[in-house]
Amino acid sequence: MAWGSGLMSEEPDWTQAACGPEVRHLFFPTVPGIGRRKFYEQAKEICSRCPIRQQCLDRQVGWELNELVDLGGMAGVWGGLTPQERWDQFVGVKENRDALRPPETHCRNGHEYTDDDWAMNRGRKVRACRVCKRASNKRTNAKRRAAA
Repeated sequence: MAWGSGLMSEEPDWTQAACGPEVRHLFFPTVPGIGRRKFYEQAKEICSRCPIRQQCLDRQVGWELNELVDLGGMAGVWGGLTPQERWDQFVGVKENRDALRPPETHCRNGHEYTDDDWAMNRGRKVRACRVCKRASNKRTNAKRRAAA
């Protein structure tokens, strides 16, 4: 499946769709929580035999990515995928892209990182160059001494 190819030039021909107004409640259930699963399974069964399934999914994914909606803004079964399934695929694509990025080996000042160059910043573990940190601490201490 081509994820994110939803930047389509034209709308799908909805007259060919296997879904219709009589089954709309299956695709957009109003029941909360686990009760939705039953509706989603029925909707996905209808999608499995739809001739425009991929176009439907591409259209919705394109809209969701363009609008930068989060899971709370995603609704209904589109192209055979629930909001959670579309979100999981989007996150998977993002994680794969990030995993392909080479790891940082040097700080912005050109100092090489060591295995010990980690620090906590706002609850996250981040790279922190010890050489730059030491220099920053010296400047801060000098300013404090000068002010005293």
